[in-house]
This record gives sequence, C-alpha cells and structure tokens, in this order.
Amino acid sequence: MPGNSDPTPSAQNDWRQALIRIVMVFGIVASIAWYVSYNPESIGEDKVKVLIEAPASLTLPAEGEMPLTLKVTLLNQSRVPVDLNIADPCRIFRWLVITPGDGRFVQGKLEKEDCAAVPMIATLDPGRQTSEEFTLPLDARRFSAGTYELRVEYWGTQGAHTFTVAAP
Repeated sequence: MPGNSDPTPSAQNDWRQALIRIVMVFGIVASIAWYVSYNPESIGEDKVKVLIEAPASLTLPAEGEMPLTLKVTLLNQSRVPVDLNIADPCRIFRWLVITPGDGRFVQGKLEKEDCAAVPMIATLDPGRQTSEEFTLPLDARRFSAGTYELRVEYWGTQGAHTFTVAAP
C-alpha cells in the first residue's frame, strides 16, 4: 500500500544483502591494502634498485678529461635474499652517457678490460645494500654545455642520473 511505512520482507532482505556486499567489498579492499603494504614489490616496484650519488653539474675543462666521481648503491627492497649473477667481472659495472632528449650516444666505457670468463655470484640479503665508488674519465672533447644522462648497470640492475655540463 502506498501510505504504509512498514517494510516488506523483500525490502528488508534487499537492505541486508546490500550491507553484506558492502562489508565483503570493504574486507577485500582492506586485505589487498594490507598485502601490498607488506609486499611492495607486488605492485611493480623493483625488488632491487640502483641509487646513484653524483654531482648535479660539472664544469667543462678546456681539454683532457672531465672526471665524474659517483657512488653506486644496490639496494634489496624485498623480504627475501636476491641472487646476483654476472657472466664476468667486467660486467659488474657498465656505463654510458647520452643526451636526454634524443638519446644520442656521447660516451661509454672505452676500454675492453681483460676479463676471465668466470661468473660472478653474490647474494644480497633483504633490506641490505652494497656500494662502490667509481671515477668515470669523461672526454671533454665529446661534451658541450648542456644536460646529459648517465646510465649505469650495476650487477645487472639499471639506473640513471641526469647532470649538466657548464662552460668554463
């Protein structure tokens, strides 16, 4: 009846069904949020990350080398040990410099070191890191004033650092 305010049994069931669905959806969303908070690598974050500490700018010398000193850190962000495998010691650290806009090659590791074909194997425990410092001998003739991108590969994991070169 139109003027009757008593809910019918089917209206009470509809209300209960809606409440049950809301509670179920909330439970599922809360479970997913809890899982992701304890397993960040599950949402696409890298388990292992390369951090690069290097100057943001360099001054271009008139000639010769322009040394770029950097610290490269490999960080295990997962909750399990990560195995690091490299084919030979020369592949532990590799680098190249490009222009950020068009990706034009500027300079890379020049010399081919004599490396024994001995696989390098290491383990990086959860939450741990390993760091090394390197000095890259950048050839001043290859650079002009502007912005460049240094790309490194350390133990098979890639990272990038943008820096500028200023005229003297």
